[in-house]
Amino acid sequence: MVLSVASDTRDVLQLECRGDVVLHDPLPGHDPLTKFLGAAVYSRKVLLDMNQVNFLDTGGASWLIGCHHNFLEAGGGFVLHSVPPRVDYVLQLLHLHEVLTIANGPTDALALVSKGRAAV
Repeated sequence: MVLSVASDTRDVLQLECRGDVVLHDPLPGHDPLTKFLGAAVYSRKVLLDMNQVNFLDTGGASWLIGCHHNFLEAGGGFVLHSVPPRVDYVLQLLHLHEVLTIANGPTDALALVSKGRAAV
């Protein structure tokens, strides 16, 4: 998995995720988002573009749930968007649409996070 910053404004941080979302080491301190941007990221409003994700395993799904929890705890917002069908299938299979905030595209994601509907 490769994370990169697409846009960083005062209000919203937009990230892109590429490759396979797998988590080989679920131990504390091994969070890819914290390693990339620091723990303060969880207090921000973050949109995660999943368009370039090829594969999501249960470890990656667990990481997304952990991110969701961390954003809730820190008062931030977290919205996934542009999820490819193959990855969306895994999210649906694990009933994560009931937990995570997922939008069709970046415009919808921005609207959700701006209205405070993210990480609910």
